[in-house]
Amino acid sequence: MGRDKEADQSSTLEVTLNRLHSIKKKPSKFLFVFLTVLYIVASIVVSVMARIGGNIWIFGHEIPVYSLTGVLSSMSNICVIVLAVYYGKTGFLTSLFLLVVQLPMVLMGIFVQHNLTSIPGVFGIILAVIAITLIYFENKKIADYEKKLRDQAMVDILTGLPNRFACSELVDDLMTELDRRKEPYVTVSIDLNGFKSINDTMGFDSGNEVLMEIADRWKKIADSGISGTLDFIARLGGDEFVLVIQQFDSDEEVKNTIEMYEEALGEKMTIYGCDFYVSASFGYAVVPEDADNMDTVLSYADAA
Repeated sequence: MGRDKEADQSSTLEVTLNRLHSIKKKPSKFLFVFLTVLYIVASIVVSVMARIGGNIWIFGHEIPVYSLTGVLSSMSNICVIVLAVYYGKTGFLTSLFLLVVQLPMVLMGIFVQHNLTSIPGVFGIILAVIAITLIYFENKKIADYEKKLRDQAMVDILTGLPNRFACSELVDDLMTELDRRKEPYVTVSIDLNGFKSINDTMGFDSGNEVLMEIADRWKKIADSGISGTLDFIARLGGDEFVLVIQQFDSDEEVKNTIEMYEEALGEKMTIYGCDFYVSASFGYAVVPEDADNMDTVLSYADAA
């Protein structure tokens, strides 16, 4: 293949859709570390204050030291809740670990050191565990539902291929990154020849079966990586498809990839006992050689 592309070509369509899904900005790692450290520090200070006893003066008032532990305990609970809310499974497991580790220490202070002021801390930890567990599983249900909605918005219902919206998002994304990556890509416009006659003579059910069979053949090529390039195949609608080719070394490699998708149509399709032979017209444009913006690249490929 000229380059080691096996890792990139593993389930190319799924990888590309996941890439389009990851538009939402993730919270910073610095905040994650800050909240974790703040929780640990607050917990240590609470443990020390609960043992030393005594009083401190604040604004002319004498206040027992242990009375401030509630403030720090609340602060630490807020830390673990924020971790569970914004950092998904990683935040939930980190919060759960911190709370589970702290619980034996609090219990030891009660039963070994007879520090009864730590009793509220036990209930605080238990309630925090319940809170972050509820938050995590509710957020997981919401995230799964959002992913389902995104998939429905980006996947063609009939064929299971990415749809026009997903294709436009990918082309726009590649165009945006073009200056940084300095790696050209090819957009191939594909029109099935004489497909309308299949619908007119055999009915729309047969036509849909043909489309699904074609999509399945092309998807297998894209997912397997046997073309030697990184391929993305999408259905725009009707009998129109688009193939985006990346990571190629020469024009010859691009043509070989296109011919592989063309040859996949050469084998007959048997639908409802009838044999179908389908061909297609392929035209492509190279970015940025032929086009330098998203609006023209598809039209140039279609014209070709």
